Formats: sequence, structure tokens, C-alpha cells
Amino acid sequence: MLELMAVPNGDWDPALATLLSSLEESKSALSTSDEEFGFLSTLLQSKELHALVKVCHRRILYWILAGLNSCTWPNRPVFFN
Repeated sequence: MLELMAVPNGDWDPALATLLSSLEESKSALSTSDEEFGFLSTLLQSKELHALVKVCHRRILYWILAGLNSCTWPNRPVFFN
């Protein structure tokens, strides 16, 4: 069974959890070293990646909601400078 590292607030992104689960299930079929597998597993469990995904989801939701209230492109929110 897959044992996930603890995320401080327990707020796992379902997509990342699914990716990690799929990675674990396909470990025997992959032609990767233990080091490469460990890197991917650690990355998918990292607090930083989960925080980044969470921020991206919020930005996308904001863009969608703000876009519904504007008809012209200049009024849409800017995400990157």
C-alpha cells in the first residue's frame, strides 16, 4: 500500500496523489533507477509542489470568475509580468 509523506495541513491535491499512486503501481514496469524513481516520488509528495499546484488552481479559478464579468481582453487579470 502506498504510504504518503505528511503534508502539514493534510491538504493533498487529488491529481498529485493519483500521479503518485500510479507511479507506485507502475514501478516494476518502468525502466528507471531507484534514484530516478525516488526523485519523482519525493517531488510528487513535496509540500512545495502541492503549494504551487494549489496557488495555480486558485489563479485559474480567479481568472475564470473574473473573465465571466468582463467582455474585453484588457480587463482580464494579468498572471505573469
